[in-house]
Amino acid sequence: MSKTNDEQTNAASALIHESKEKKKKAYRRNTNYCSAGKHNPESAHDAEHCWQLHPELRPNTPFKPSTQLAEVSEGHESEASLLLTTSVKPTVLDSGATHHMINDATVFKTLEKTNIKISTGGHNNFLTAEATGTVTLVNPEGEHLTLKHALLVPSLNRSLISLPRLFSDSLLIKKVGASEVNIVVDDTFRLQVLLL
Repeated sequence: MSKTNDEQTNAASALIHESKEKKKKAYRRNTNYCSAGKHNPESAHDAEHCWQLHPELRPNTPFKPSTQLAEVSEGHESEASLLLTTSVKPTVLDSGATHHMINDATVFKTLEKTNIKISTGGHNNFLTAEATGTVTLVNPEGEHLTLKHALLVPSLNRSLISLPRLFSDSLLIKKVGASEVNIVVDDTFRLQVLLL
């Protein structure tokens, strides 16, 4: 079933990973990774082809428009909100993330400088959170959900929303058709998510 661009724009986008057990492979992966803005000479590529040094060389993903910033006015204050849409770099709902990690400082309502090292688990590379603050998600119906203590991690390829921190009382996830999931957070905030 294919969707029109209007239907895709109105649906929030996130990646949901369906894990499947696989046999362990006998080969060893290259663990010599480059870090943000720095090339590791022991990596499998040369500095001329390093995406950390030359981000313009990174291939585009086949998704539609990017995550949008929405200005929302409530009373006399103005808050920057993250509006989840089908995007070049979709926001990922991550069941393993310990914190909400956002890669764009412009979507934060409040921001306080910090310097937190974040372990990524699979290798010895660390990410660095440069700030912490509050982000507001706005769904297509205009409902708001505040994400407190979100970390600003500009080096992330995609923003990660921590499922364990997303709700306080209840989280309902219901698969609708082959490629969509409806999510209801604490019986109040609704998201329609595309499975990618």
